[in-house]
Amino acid sequence: GDGPEAGRVTATAQRSSKRAGRSSKHGRRKREDGGRCDRSANHTLMHRLLLLLALALPAAAPHAQADDGLPALPTLDTVLAAVHRQSPSVRYAAATVAKNEAQLDRTRSAWTDNLGVNVGATAGTYGNDLVDQLSVGATVGVSVRLSLYDVLGRRHEARQAEAELAQSRARQAEADEELDLVVIALYRRTELAYRLVGVRSGGMESARTHRAMAEAEFVQGDVAVGELARVDQIAAEAQAAFETARTDYLTAYGQLDRLCGGTLSALTAQAAAPTAAPAAVASAPGR
Repeated sequence: GDGPEAGRVTATAQRSSKRAGRSSKHGRRKREDGGRCDRSANHTLMHRLLLLLALALPAAAPHAQADDGLPALPTLDTVLAAVHRQSPSVRYAAATVAKNEAQLDRTRSAWTDNLGVNVGATAGTYGNDLVDQLSVGATVGVSVRLSLYDVLGRRHEARQAEAELAQSRARQAEADEELDLVVIALYRRTELAYRLVGVRSGGMESARTHRAMAEAEFVQGDVAVGELARVDQIAAEAQAAFETARTDYLTAYGQLDRLCGGTLSALTAQAAAPTAAPAAVASAPGR
């Protein structure tokens, strides 16, 4: 009787031991899973902190707002008017037109060379010792000289002067058109260069942000050295592209300013002045 009872007690003890073992293993797995969850949460929190830190870096970066220091452009119409006012080619063409207009007027009035006016005056005394009389006289005469050339050739001179005047006016219009084409092309190129500076600036700041994140993750051991070097190379190329775009804009701006006679910055300030005045009036007390 004791044998079967002892067997049941042994089997019960074995089952209790197995359940205790399974409970122990389950507890260890829970603790391991809890540890992994804690490490994952800590890693996620660290990653978010690094991201926030990297996003805050461009605000303190020395080149973050570099494009704000670039001179702005006035309107195209303002630039065209300034260029035409000081352009030597435009002034030369206008002077040529004025010269030919004067030449035409001279040719048309050249027939007056054949007209002459003669004016004479005489004065004297006559009489005897007792009576002297004064005699004063004046003569006026008009002479006209007419040649065959004046009849047949003068009109050809007038036609030649008219043709030279028309030619100079056409050359003036051509000079204006050529200058407009040059200025418009240079203005659009300068405008494009200015927009590219903004694009390159945004790319440079994005690359700087990624580099700051990569450096922070490299310190935590989450990024390999090769990946960090690749990100650093991208950031360097982005900064070089920004500097190139900035130089291109300043070069185009300088050329346009030279065509305007060095008044481009003054034109920009003059164009901005009328817009600032109404704002000041609107903010004045009592209005």
